[in-house]
Amino acid sequence: MRIQDILATGAPLQLVVDAMDLKELFLNWKEEMVQKPQKEESPLLTPAEVTEKYRVSKVTLWRWDKMGLLAPIKMGRKSFYRQSDIERVFDLNK
Repeated sequence: MRIQDILATGAPLQLVVDAMDLKELFLNWKEEMVQKPQKEESPLLTPAEVTEKYRVSKVTLWRWDKMGLLAPIKMGRKSFYRQSDIERVFDLNK
């Protein structure tokens, strides 16, 4: 029985695996990761960049956050917004 078949069952097992089987497993995993389409990340914008680019105020950003339309991403004390999230909010308002 192949390791992939055992993993597909999802049953909790303890296995003793030889090096060749382990190598085969990792090579197959690598192929799956390469073939999987990579999700493109949307650029992060600071509140100042958002206000300048989209002509909205910081108060509007705060209001959208409170309404649940746009949540900032916090990194330490700084806030960022995904460009795709901002464009989604504008699409909702059309």
